[in-house]
Amino acid sequence: MRILVLLSILLCLASCKGKKKNPMDLLLQPEECVAELFFSTTDGDILGLRLGDPSVKLAEHRIGFPLVETPVETIDSIPMCGQSNAYFEFSIRLLNGEISEMDLLAFSNNPEFLNEIMESFRKQITLKKGEAHSDAGIFSWINSETGLEIYLSDESIRYGKPCIRLLFTSGSGFAV
Repeated sequence: MRILVLLSILLCLASCKGKKKNPMDLLLQPEECVAELFFSTTDGDILGLRLGDPSVKLAEHRIGFPLVETPVETIDSIPMCGQSNAYFEFSIRLLNGEISEMDLLAFSNNPEFLNEIMESFRKQITLKKGEAHSDAGIFSWINSETGLEIYLSDESIRYGKPCIRLLFTSGSGFAV
């Protein structure tokens, strides 16, 4: 169910007027396009990532409400538009029918844009209950109570262009 919800959110981006739009169109309209990272307010586990128009409550209008039983808190919101060459890849890995990893790759020809995202996520993640470390260009955060792990890394060398990777895992490890 969670997989369907996350994929539906990503696929059903809409404008303020409710018209369906191509996700690439959203990158060209600065007033309509953000990325939001959100947590559960009760247990601290990450519930997901929203990409799209902040003025449209996609979850309520597109999928049905509530998506989850616990209240959520948006911990950060980052404008993604005006980046004509920005590209995002989102993937989910399953283990025994459960989500074990959620992976986001963000590419842009503007390294400052990616640095802003990286620093913002790093600051917000360290505010949550858990242990943060930085080693060999990889920032990691681990909540030993829930088993949740977050890895944030600059992948520019690997891909040959400015790129960052944000990985949420249930403890199954970080694929280097």
